[in-house]
Amino acid sequence: MLTKELDKQISKINRIKFANLPTPLHECPALSKALNIKKLFVKREDLTGLAFGGNKVRHLEFRFGYIKKHNFDIIVNANMGISNNARLWAAAANINNIKLVNIMSKELKTEMQGNHLLNHLMNIKIIYSDTTNEQILHQEAIAYGNKLKRLGYKPYITVAEQYNEVAAIISYLNTALELNNQFQKLGLKKIHIFQASGSSYLGLALAKKILNFTHWKITGIGPRLQPRMRNIREITNKALNYLNRKSNNKLKWDFLDYKDLNWDLSFYGQGYGIPTKKCIDAIKLVAEKEAIFLDPIYTGKAMSGLIEYAYSNKIDKDSSVVFIHSGGTPNLFTYSNELLADLQSN
Repeated sequence: MLTKELDKQISKINRIKFANLPTPLHECPALSKALNIKKLFVKREDLTGLAFGGNKVRHLEFRFGYIKKHNFDIIVNANMGISNNARLWAAAANINNIKLVNIMSKELKTEMQGNHLLNHLMNIKIIYSDTTNEQILHQEAIAYGNKLKRLGYKPYITVAEQYNEVAAIISYLNTALELNNQFQKLGLKKIHIFQASGSSYLGLALAKKILNFTHWKITGIGPRLQPRMRNIREITNKALNYLNRKSNNKLKWDFLDYKDLNWDLSFYGQGYGIPTKKCIDAIKLVAEKEAIFLDPIYTGKAMSGLIEYAYSNKIDKDSSVVFIHSGGTPNLFTYSNELLADLQSN
C-alpha cells in the first residue's frame, strides 16, 4: 500500500518523539447539528501534550531530530510575545536540554499573559527588540546567531534554517497517515478538511497529492492577508528530497503548486493577531456546543470560515467535515479584554 511505503520513508528521518500521539478525532454532534453538517469531527492537535500542545509539537519532533544529529548547541528563535511558536520552541528546548534564546519583538500584545508569561515561567532567555517589523526582527536574530558563532557556538537560527519548514511539512505528511487510519476506522469515505493555512496545511495538501487521496478536500483558511509561504514548489520539493523517491513509482513524488491548494484568505479581518467578530462568535459557538476552546488568532478564524462555508452551502451534503484544531489555547487569556468586551456587548 502507498500509505505503508510513505510511513516507511518517514520512519527513516531523524526524529525525537515527545508528542502525545495519535491525537483524538473528536466527533462533535451538537456542533454538527447547529451547522447542518452530516458529521463533524475536530482533530485535537491542541492535545499533543507539550506546554499546552499544538500542531507545532509535531514539527519540533523532526526539528530536534535534525538539531541533535547535526550537533547544534544553542537555538536562536525570533517571535512576538503572543507566539505559539515561541512557547513550544522554548518547551522543546528545555526538555531536550538545549539552550534557547528568543529575540522578541514589540509587535502586537506584550503584556505578561498567555504565551509570553509561559516563556518566562520556563526561564527562557528573552532579548527584547525595539522593532515591530518582522523582517528586521529576523535580521537581528541572524546577527545574534552570527555573534554566537564567533564565540564558538553552533547555533540553530530558526529563521535562517530551511529545514524548519521542511520538518513541518514532513510532520504533516505523517499526520495525514494518522488521519487516514482514523478515517478508515470510522468508515469515512468523503472528507472535507478545514485548517488554518501554514506549513502544516502544506503537509496535508502534499500528502493528498502524492497518495492520490481524491476523496479528501482540504480548505486552508488564512490568518493573514498574504500567506507567509516561501516558494511552495521549492519547499515541498525539498521536503520530498528527504524521502526516497525511487522507492515506489506508484507514489506521486511531485511538489505542490498554487493550483493544488484551496486557500481562502477572506477571513483574516484587519490583520494578523486581530480577532474578527466572526472569529469570536466561532470561539463562543464551539465552546457552547462542545466545550472545546479555540484561539483568537488561528483556529477561531479558521472555524469562522468553516461556519460560513456551512451556512453558504459550500460543503457537500455527503461530506464528513474535519476541523484541525492546531492549538493556541494560551492566547484566550492574552485576548481576554476583547472576549469580555464581546460578551458584555450581548
